[in-house]
Amino acid sequence: MKEELTEKMHSEFSINQETEIKHRVGSAIHYAIILNVKKKEKFKQILKNFSVTFSDYEKWKKHYEKLGLILNFEL
Repeated sequence: MKEELTEKMHSEFSINQETEIKHRVGSAIHYAIILNVKKKEKFKQILKNFSVTFSDYEKWKKHYEKLGLILNFEL
C-alpha cells in the first residue's frame, strides 16, 4: 500500500527563509572553493546564481569560516 505525504508531513520538511539563505550561501562557498575562485567579482556572480547577495555572504561568512570554509580573494 502506497503512503502519501500529508500536508502536516510536508511541513516537517520546510525550513524558514533565513535558513534557506544560509544553506544557499554555504553551497555557493563550496562551489567557489571547488572552482578555485580568487576574484571577488566572480564569486559575486556565483552568489547571484545561487539567488543570494554578497551581503548575505558577509552575514554568514564567520559561520562558514568556523567550519573551515574560507575564501581568499585577490585584490
